[in-house]
Formats: sequence, structure tokens, C-alpha cells
Amino acid sequence: MPNLKKIEIIEKIQIALNLSPIKARYLYESIMEEIIKTLKKEKKLKIPSFATFEVHHKKERPGRNFITQNILKITKRNVIIFKPSRYLKDIVSNIEKKDKALSNDNYN
Repeated sequence: MPNLKKIEIIEKIQIALNLSPIKARYLYESIMEEIIKTLKKEKKLKIPSFATFEVHHKKERPGRNFITQNILKITKRNVIIFKPSRYLKDIVSNIEKKDKALSNDNYN
């Protein structure tokens, strides 16, 4: 599975906006900092046409090690839930359809 690395994102920002590497890094860091601050404070962040991020609290619960069958305590924690927007879902859905159509065209 391909991963998009931080430095790759910064380079894309730099090229797209014709910024220096320092300014592109600052822009990236500012956006990430704002996302984190908003999630800490509001517990929810909606980015239109992209997604909603939501902090959910999970309670402490029992769990089991399937190899040893020992019962363990899974600690309470906060997790971030990612819900893509309909727009993003549609784009991803259409990418798969276009890829299939293109591959079928190659055989005709």
C-alpha cells in the first residue's frame, strides 16, 4: 500500500504554490497544527468536500489474547474516526469505474 510521506506533501505544496521549501513546510505544519488544535478543543472537524474527523472515547474493556487465551484489560483511550464526504466517495467510486473502462478500451 503506497504511503504519502510528509516530505512529499510539502514538495507538492512547494511546486503547486511556487513557494520556498521553508514556506511550504510552514504552511503544512500550520495546517496540521490547526487540525490537531481543533480536534482537541471541539472533538470534531469538518472539512467540506473532503471529510469529517471526530474524536470518540472508548471505555476500558476486557479483551483476549487469542494465542494464550489470557484475558487482558484494554485501556480507555480516544480514537479519531474518519468519515469521508459524499463528494470524496463519489470521486473514489468514479476513479474505479474510469480505470475499468480504460482497461476495457485497451482490449477492444
